[in-house]
Amino acid sequence: MSCKSQLGIRDEGSRDAKVQFLLTKMETMIWVLTTYLSLTRVIKALKYSDTCAKYWQLYGSKAEINDKNLVKSLLGHTNSMVFLIALFSSIVALFIIETYKMLHSDNSQQTPSSSAVCINIVLFLSFFLSIQWCYEYLKFAYPWAAPHESGRVRTYLFQGLHMRRFIYGTHALLHISVILFFWAISDFFYTVHHHFGLVTRYTLVVSAIVYIILSISPLIFNNSPCNTPLTPVLRAGGIILRVTIRSPLWFPKWYRNQPFDLTGLPYYKGIQFDRAHLYSMKAEEWAGKLEPYAMKWLFTETVFSDNDMDKFLEGLPGYMSSSHTKKSQLDQYLTAKHILSRIKEHLMSSATSVELSDKASIDRASSCVKALLHIFQYRRECQQESPDNLEEVLQLQRTYIQRLMDDFEQLCGKEDPRIALRASCIRALAVQGLLSGLPQDNRKTDKSQFPVSLIPIYQFFFPNNNMDTIWQPDTPKPEEMWESLLHDGPLTNLTMLAQAVRVGEDAPPSTLSFSWTALDILQTQLGTIHSEELTPALHHFDKLHKDIRAYVRDEERGFRVTPLLDILDAVARGQRLLMVFSGHPKYHDRTDVVFGKEYLQNSDLLEAFAHCLPGFILKNPPEVCRDFMENVIRDDDLWTSLQVNLWNTQRSDSPTPDKLRVFEDCCTILDIAFSVLEDSQEVDWRAPEFGSVAQQFESFIAHCFQGAFMGRVTSFRVGVIKVRFCKALLDQFSNDIKREGAVSFRSQWDVASLARLISTLGLRDKENPEFWNSYVNGGDIGTEFTTKTLEMIDIAARDGPLLIFCLLGQLVASAVPLDLSGLEFEDIEKVRELQVKVIDKERLLLDRPSDKVWGDVGQLRKQVHDLLGKNAGKDREIKILQDLLQMIDDVCNLRFSGSEGPSQIEPSEEQGRKTSVGVNSRLSLGESRGISDQRSFASESTAVHGGGPSSGTQTSEGEVGFGRASSLLIPGASNDLQLEYPADKVLDRERETYVRAEFPQSDESGSRGSSSPPSHATVQGTPGVGFMDRSTVISPSVIHFPYIGDTRQRRFTRRTDSGYSGTRPSLVSRASTSGLYTSRRDSPAILPNPAIGSSHLASYELFDISDENQSSAESSSPLSRP
Repeated sequence: MSCKSQLGIRDEGSRDAKVQFLLTKMETMIWVLTTYLSLTRVIKALKYSDTCAKYWQLYGSKAEINDKNLVKSLLGHTNSMVFLIALFSSIVALFIIETYKMLHSDNSQQTPSSSAVCINIVLFLSFFLSIQWCYEYLKFAYPWAAPHESGRVRTYLFQGLHMRRFIYGTHALLHISVILFFWAISDFFYTVHHHFGLVTRYTLVVSAIVYIILSISPLIFNNSPCNTPLTPVLRAGGIILRVTIRSPLWFPKWYRNQPFDLTGLPYYKGIQFDRAHLYSMKAEEWAGKLEPYAMKWLFTETVFSDNDMDKFLEGLPGYMSSSHTKKSQLDQYLTAKHILSRIKEHLMSSATSVELSDKASIDRASSCVKALLHIFQYRRECQQESPDNLEEVLQLQRTYIQRLMDDFEQLCGKEDPRIALRASCIRALAVQGLLSGLPQDNRKTDKSQFPVSLIPIYQFFFPNNNMDTIWQPDTPKPEEMWESLLHDGPLTNLTMLAQAVRVGEDAPPSTLSFSWTALDILQTQLGTIHSEELTPALHHFDKLHKDIRAYVRDEERGFRVTPLLDILDAVARGQRLLMVFSGHPKYHDRTDVVFGKEYLQNSDLLEAFAHCLPGFILKNPPEVCRDFMENVIRDDDLWTSLQVNLWNTQRSDSPTPDKLRVFEDCCTILDIAFSVLEDSQEVDWRAPEFGSVAQQFESFIAHCFQGAFMGRVTSFRVGVIKVRFCKALLDQFSNDIKREGAVSFRSQWDVASLARLISTLGLRDKENPEFWNSYVNGGDIGTEFTTKTLEMIDIAARDGPLLIFCLLGQLVASAVPLDLSGLEFEDIEKVRELQVKVIDKERLLLDRPSDKVWGDVGQLRKQVHDLLGKNAGKDREIKILQDLLQMIDDVCNLRFSGSEGPSQIEPSEEQGRKTSVGVNSRLSLGESRGISDQRSFASESTAVHGGGPSSGTQTSEGEVGFGRASSLLIPGASNDLQLEYPADKVLDRERETYVRAEFPQSDESGSRGSSSPPSHATVQGTPGVGFMDRSTVISPSVIHFPYIGDTRQRRFTRRTDSGYSGTRPSLVSRASTSGLYTSRRDSPAILPNPAIGSSHLASYELFDISDENQSSAESSSPLSRP
């Protein structure tokens, strides 16, 4: 039994321990939870980032400074009063001591009385309480809460008992100390003299009543800021009494489950009263009334400096848009006079305060304008449902803006150049800021109503238009006013500021520097100006631009406004870019880049320009496009921009596809520039800037694509650009010779241009092949150079057009088949159009090129003919090749029709004689008189009689130089190929040629004989004889040619028919039927390897001559001429 009892005792003790443990845990958890909630509130206040925080933080800082000053002033007066009271106490104490001696003759007491000690203790205690009360106010006026909550609580407390007046009345606490002092004195005097003691006690009663009233005041007024040690006790008792009295009224509500308010209970935490929570709840309830009061107090009752105003304007947009802001009266108190007038005053100070930095002045003006825009816009939105009120609001805004413009006009007219010019800059920035608030999307704007508030700005820009609120016959329509203000306003604003700077150029350098900064800001906000038509704003700008350019160029003091000219140049460049971007709205968002100083040196802008430029060229007339490109090149430094982009891309670490994209953008711009400016007389293709672009172009290809694969599309475009480059330089040199009768070299860049032209065309000096290579980067002009230049220019003018034609033909041939090259039919058509232009322009000079060049034409025709066979069944390719073949035939026809043929100059008695035409045993590539083209085979001419009655032919044979085309398409291709005929396969040096040929079965008219000669025959020609007879001699040998693709020997013939007085070229290649000779027909047309060596040699079979199936093709060519 005792064991069980002992066990029960143990169990009971263990149970008590567990309960105690659980209670301890619960207390710990409650403490942790309470601490967590408190920390959360503190952290929330610290991390608060609402948009209205800036405004309330400004308000809180100003209020805290104000309240601390009040408390400090109170403490300062208290110290003075303590000093006076101490002095008074000393005087009274001395008086008491003296009077005490008179009343008590036997005074043996040596220590101070207890009443005197009590009086001093009460005095200092009351003084401490008064100080504690001041800090109690500061404690609860700025709780740890969000800025808007803290500001509302402070306003709630300050507004409650009129804080400023009440705080100065708290000297009554010190009076209590004096009353206590007199209470002690009254006790002393009451023992001495009854009536005198009663007077002192009545005084004490009055002081106690005052103290009690101050103690219970917070119970009557919740927002009473004063508290005494008696206040919490009285509050608790009051709540208990209130609950007791009201409980009979609450019981029926509780019984019916109706809500009822237990006043005061939510603000208690246990036995502690949460005054901060009470203040927050009340402040939230009264927020709609407290916020207007707080803002008015901020502007009217505090020392609101310019720095404080800057902070206010910075936080105002966030305050207006915050969800914590009570917006029931927001539009009313924001448009109060004390706010709008202060904003205007602050805006004017940014112009008159010369001690402000440029950035501070601009920021101040910008913040003022943004604040006005937000206030005006919010005010209009609040009155949308009331048209009458809206009209009144708009009239008030118009009046405000008009007064603002009038004030600026007065400042701009001051004699002080610093103030006048700064005021012009601030006015321009302010007006531009107001314009930026206009809707930029025309589709979302109702243009039938022009806002009355914008009339002052419209009249400022366009003073000649009679605009008033009442429409008149000569008043512009609202739609026109919208367009003028939206599109012409920014440019007019910048023009007016530029004119002001021109007039005020005598201002100090610091003021001029401020003007450049303001103009730069306006420059980046011109994205909505008109770009497709000449408006008065553009006319005024162009006139001012020309005047300032002339002033800077001609006047001695023009250097002072050089930055102004640079800015106007940038605006003109940007305006031209907007012409290109007019059909692409997405690029209007980057106006800061369009009008930036980098211009097209910015790679992103260059990409956009290259993307939009083709569309601009297509939709505008040729003369407009030519003028545009001339201005871009002459005035906007296009060549420098391209060079900078290529240079930066080459040096960057970007991947090859990104570099290729920039390179293709430059190619697009260059291609369009060559195409549009083909007949321009304003662009100097020999300019140093263009030469630098050409050098950078070659350097980019050599460095960025070395060992890398360049697509056939890019290779094709590079080839076309190089050909256009040659054509442009050749035309300019030719025009200079025609105009001046000589070639003038103004600088070494002209020398380099000529050397680059000769190098690209493949012309070389026979005696010194590297002579012109040494001048590619410029060089000294000497006697030898002058002599060779005259000779080389004649040769380039003679052979250049046809060489360019051949190069373009090789590019077209290299693009077949299209599905493998990635090119489109339109790309080929552009090259074909360029060929037509080349031939049409040089039509009368096509009989001048050397036989070597005509040999290139023949070889090109042979290649095209072979490609026709390989691409059978491909309609697009067949169409391209047939057009090219027909064009080649027409070129040959133009050659023969431009000179007298052998049929007219050879005597008829010489028809029976035979002429043998041969080839040198070791013919180097492109050998000619004094000039060696290392990429073309030599050619010779002979006359061939093809059998049959009155059938005369003249033959010119030659081989195409594929190295030239390869160098255009493949960077780094060798230009020095030496392709030779084997000496053991040809006859001796008497120029006899053995050609294996197959005679045609019949001619196109059927008039010739149809007998078939032997399968192999040679055609022999003797020099000096115009007609030959064909003999059937078996060819003893085969002439070998270097193998580059599927190319074969070709012969051009001119046939003279008895019934046709003209001549026509004809060429038909026919495969040999002999098994002794083979040809490579399935080889690629262009070598993928840029280095072409002598190992690429193969045998080529020769073709016989025929003129069948040519007449139908000749008649369809656009180049055919009778």
